[in-house]
Amino acid sequence: MAKLQCCGQHNYTDWIKNKHKENSEQVPCSCTNSTLRKWFCDEPLNATYLEGCENKINIWYHANALTLIGINVGLLASEVSFCSYV
Repeated sequence: MAKLQCCGQHNYTDWIKNKHKENSEQVPCSCTNSTLRKWFCDEPLNATYLEGCENKINIWYHANALTLIGINVGLLASEVSFCSYV
């Protein structure tokens, strides 16, 4: 699956309000192109994904809605056919 390359609901500044960081400039490492596996990173702003995730998730969902519906219909059909054999 492709990475969404986003940060926060609306944008990276959503993380400023989080009090569980060492300093106010930190963002989650998943908001950066860092390979570090920890919660928060001290990456420069130019290495941080600035766009929020809500819009990107909506775009992904709308682009893949037919596939998701098809998978659900397929699962439903297999469930119904399995139940008819039992």
